[in-house]
Amino acid sequence: MLRMPDDYSPEERRVHRKWARGVLVFYGSLMILGAGILVGNQLRSNPAHDAALAEAGSERLQSAIGAPRPMRQATKRD
Repeated sequence: MLRMPDDYSPEERRVHRKWARGVLVFYGSLMILGAGILVGNQLRSNPAHDAALAEAGSERLQSAIGAPRPMRQATKRD
C-alpha cells in the first residue's frame, strides 16, 4: 500500500525531494535545450536581412497595387 508523503521519515523526505528536484531540473534543461534549438533553427533558416528585404518588398508591392478596386460582375449581354 502506498504511504502519504506526510508519513515519510526525514531521510525518506530528503530522498524524495532530491528525486523530485532531479526530475524538474532534467525537464527544465530539456525545455531550455529545445527552445535553443528552435530559435537557432529559425535564425539559421531566416536571417534578419532576408526578413527586412521581404518586408520592404511587401511595402513596395502594396504601394504599387494601390487601393483595391471594386469587383465587376460578369453579365451576359444579348
